[in-house]
Amino acid sequence: MLGRLQLLRSWRSRAQRITGKRKRCEQRQKRGKHDGVLERLKANARRPPIPSLFLANVRSLDNKLDLLRIRMSVSEEMRNCSILCLTETWLRDNMPNSAFQIYGWQLFRADRNMLSGKARRGGLCIYINKGWCMNGVVINSHYSEDVELMTVKCRPVYSPRQFLVMFVIAPHANANNALKELHNNMSSLQNKQLKAFYVVAGDFNHVNPDRHLAKVSPPCHHTDTGK
Repeated sequence: MLGRLQLLRSWRSRAQRITGKRKRCEQRQKRGKHDGVLERLKANARRPPIPSLFLANVRSLDNKLDLLRIRMSVSEEMRNCSILCLTETWLRDNMPNSAFQIYGWQLFRADRNMLSGKARRGGLCIYINKGWCMNGVVINSHYSEDVELMTVKCRPVYSPRQFLVMFVIAPHANANNALKELHNNMSSLQNKQLKAFYVVAGDFNHVNPDRHLAKVSPPCHHTDTGK
C-alpha cells in the first residue's frame, strides 16, 4: 500500500511539471515596446553598452542650475544618463566648484580665459554619473580663438576604456583652423589609445565636421531652433 502511494505521488508531481512546461510554452511572447531595445536599456540603465549623453547649450549655468536639478529629479532618463555635456556655461575662476556640484555626479570644468579671446560667454562643463563611472579624469584642455576643447577619460568597471571629447567651435571661427586643431587633438589621442572608444560632442555651429570625423563615428546633426 505504501509503495502504491509513493508511486501515485511521483506520478502526480511529474504530471504537474509537464503541465507547467506546456503552459509556459503556450504563453505568447511579448512583442513591440515591452520587448524592444529601448526597454532593455532602461532596465539596465547604469550599464549601457555605449554611454548615454545629454548635450545642452545652457547660456549661463549659474541661473539654470536649480532647473537642471529639478529636471534630473523628475526625469528618470536624465537621472540615469551617463554624461551631461553643457556648453556656454559662462563660469569664471572665482566661482567655486562647490556651488555647482550635483549629488551623485562628478564635475569637470573648462572655464573661459584670455586664451579663448572671449571676455564674456564661453565655457564647458561635464558631469559624469558616479553610478556609471567614478574614476573620470581630465586629460587635457585647449583654448584658442577658434576652439574650446576639454578631454575627459572615463573607464567604467564593466566596460573598456572610453574617452569623451567635448569642444565648442565659435560662430566667428575660421573653419579650416578649427578643424585642424580638432584633427590634431584627435590624432594625438588615437595614437596613444588605439582601442579606446571616442565620443565627440559639442557645438559645431557653421563648421561641417563630416570629412574630419568620418573615421571616428557617424556624425549626429541636431539643429538648434532656439532664438
